[in-house]
Amino acid sequence: MENEDGCTTIKFYSQTPASAFRSPECPSPSPQWWLIAVILEILCLVLLITARVFDANSSQLSCLEAREYDNLTQQRENLKNLTQQLEHLQAQNLNLSEAVQQLASYRGSKCRLCPDKWLQHGEDCFHFSNEFKIWQKSKDYCSSLASKLLQIDSKEELVNISFFFNTGKHNSTR
Repeated sequence: MENEDGCTTIKFYSQTPASAFRSPECPSPSPQWWLIAVILEILCLVLLITARVFDANSSQLSCLEAREYDNLTQQRENLKNLTQQLEHLQAQNLNLSEAVQQLASYRGSKCRLCPDKWLQHGEDCFHFSNEFKIWQKSKDYCSSLASKLLQIDSKEELVNISFFFNTGKHNSTR
């Protein structure tokens, strides 16, 4: 039979009842089998739900792991940049230290490495005082300036500093 849409509908009618198709060796399922089938169906449903929950948790863990990996990668990059900056600063510090040493060892330098009102000769600084003091007071005065009284140990040292010296008029500290 054809309906309004032009589709044909076919209906099958069987002359034999459904019970006629059962084999006599296969009896109808007992209520115990129905109970077992329902329990197995519930267990399968619980297993399916559990699998879904684990899948959702594993997805969350994967996202968390990805964020932690990105964070670790960023921290490694920061550490690398800081290490490069440290190496650059250490190289600059070394260059500056070498420059200061060269300046300090340069005898004809116009750079003043000594405090104000002190005279530089080579690597030493000298301070002359016009005040007359006994030896202990002079020593205390030099100590207050973080210095010490001049002590000449050799003839060469005496010759080297003689141009600073005016006998009997100065207490000298170095």
